[in-house]
Amino acid sequence: MSLLATFHTAESAPAQCSPLTEWLHAPHSQRGEHHGRIGDAVLAIAWELAGRSDAPLLIVAGGFHAGRHVCGNDLDATPGWWQVQAGLLGRYRVLAIDWLADVADTAVQADAIAAVCKALALPRAHAFVGASYGALVGLQFAVRHADKAERIIAISGAHVLCPRQWGSAGIDIAGHALQPEHIRIPLSVIAVDGDALAPAQTLAELAVRAPDAWLQKITSQHGHAAYLKETTAIAAALHTALDY
Repeated sequence: MSLLATFHTAESAPAQCSPLTEWLHAPHSQRGEHHGRIGDAVLAIAWELAGRSDAPLLIVAGGFHAGRHVCGNDLDATPGWWQVQAGLLGRYRVLAIDWLADVADTAVQADAIAAVCKALALPRAHAFVGASYGALVGLQFAVRHADKAERIIAISGAHVLCPRQWGSAGIDIAGHALQPEHIRIPLSVIAVDGDALAPAQTLAELAVRAPDAWLQKITSQHGHAAYLKETTAIAAALHTALDY
């Protein structure tokens, strides 16, 4: 069952929050490396956990070139890859990892995040927020580790993809495919009109086929890069999805 929610544009979406400063002034954040067995290999997984320990937990995952440093915090005040969403993310405790090098399998990346959650004895996350490549990993996480997140938010990433399209963007992904019917936790899908890598039509199919899902659409001239460039519209969609 799916629900088509509000369409968002950069012009019409209201700002949902203002930047917060708690991360920069309170010594709550941590950073480390977990050595764990993923499949047949023992891998080093670099992670960062930012924000107050009493705040709701978010798992955040971005594009293929994103890493564990999502926003500036008390450990590292330099801007992170999603600094434009610091106002919203500053309300949460955020966990992110550096993607495992030379690993094309999105399921393995999802297992790596789950391994860090277990090693740190973290509570069930309020949401896994994935954008682009991170959305692909988030969908795998929903199928493989549903006990570790209450909901999944997938921005510009679906259950199937065209390797040729992603390969032309310099991203090597092999074998990413899953059945949306196997996603048994709430799923919020955020699609962008004009996104060539993750077409809105494919994301709509994902939302229709998943048992408990709904769809929001953003109109943007930036295509797949909208999650980085349409600050206000993405914040509005995220704000809605996090309250779903």
